[in-house]
Amino acid sequence: MSARKAYRPWLAQRRRGLTLLATGGVSLSASIYAPTGWAMPSATAGLIACLLGAALLKRAKARAHGQNVEAKHAPLATTQLAEAGFSTERNVQIGRGDVDLVVRNLGHIAAIEVKSFGYWRSRLRDRGRERKARDQALRQKERLGARVAVLWLPNAQHTWLSRLLDFCSPERDVTVVRGPASRLVTHLRSLMKP
Repeated sequence: MSARKAYRPWLAQRRRGLTLLATGGVSLSASIYAPTGWAMPSATAGLIACLLGAALLKRAKARAHGQNVEAKHAPLATTQLAEAGFSTERNVQIGRGDVDLVVRNLGHIAAIEVKSFGYWRSRLRDRGRERKARDQALRQKERLGARVAVLWLPNAQHTWLSRLLDFCSPERDVTVVRGPASRLVTHLRSLMKP
């Protein structure tokens, strides 16, 4: 029986990024020696390829970081949740994606998505990715038929703005837990009462 291949969705992006960077570098270098009519288009194409390659590498690095955060914190959460009396499953496949943690207790199900965000509701530039994470958690909750959708941010910090926003207009559809696995256990105990 063969060992299961490691799931690395960011690897293809990294390869494409490196290929575009190399192609762009060659095109920029070739533009120096190109005839007068070809120099500017060659330099432009090379610059565009380099910029696209750098963007793909940045995205691949972010995805790899997220996978590392999940690999580090999900086993800790699984252990602490089991000690607290919860039944847990990791990486449950639903459709094309997976749910990072599925927690069951007293007939209730919670879908937990682990994210590597350092901030939540603290920076205006993060609104788009926060919305995507919220939508992902709600889709997972719906597909599993879960009672609770949780976004767990083990590396996130509270700021004065996030505390103010949480007080004035708390999250409605998704529970957001910032901090270590012990805080996740505490929140799930209160959410999954009979």
